[in-house]
Amino acid sequence: MQEQSYHTTVIDLHIVFDGYFYFYNRHENGRIVVDADRITAERAGNIIKMNQDDPAVEISTRGQVQIGSQHGWSWMAKTVAHKELANA
Repeated sequence: MQEQSYHTTVIDLHIVFDGYFYFYNRHENGRIVVDADRITAERAGNIIKMNQDDPAVEISTRGQVQIGSQHGWSWMAKTVAHKELANA
């Protein structure tokens, strides 16, 4: 019986609200995939909601994270994804 192989990807998400606009960053294994793309408040809220209750996601914040707030804040999430590789 062959041993399964996996590809591991460390995913870092970062949403920043500067008081006016929402910005989204995504890094995979330390490489920039998305760099400070401006996103809508709805998209920022969806990203946060999709990750906030997952016990495998480590979340940290700066400031009070609230969509529609008048004050800036930062939300960061880190997760690890494992993809099974096909046997050769």
